[in-house]
Amino acid sequence: MRKIFTLGHEGSKPSVIRSILVDNKISHLIDIRRDVDNILNRFNRETLTTLCQDLSIEYIHAPGLAPSKSLIKEAKEREEEIKALFPAKKKKDREIRYVKFRDYYQGAFRNGSLEKLPAMDTTLSAPLSFCF
Repeated sequence: MRKIFTLGHEGSKPSVIRSILVDNKISHLIDIRRDVDNILNRFNRETLTTLCQDLSIEYIHAPGLAPSKSLIKEAKEREEEIKALFPAKKKKDREIRYVKFRDYYQGAFRNGSLEKLPAMDTTLSAPLSFCF
């Protein structure tokens, strides 16, 4: 059975990303970001390629799987809506905001991106990781 993990790198240290990949026995890292060659980015294509080679993970850059600009715009609008409803001044509001963000990104936003997957090779049995 194929498992799919998503991996957001923003704010993460390379050692944390490495641990996630190793701990979950990831066999393929599919990078769906459009701009992966920014030298200032801590996780640019060169860095990820080297990391994956060190871990015997196949690195694939597939910008065609990136969320559409309209989906990203919708996500940003949804974030603003959630922030307005739960201003995060109180601990309870911060917790609610976190849950709402998580539910949104694991639901509609993620499904909008992953619906393109059937076009990919479905014979993989090891876990995959998508880098957002």
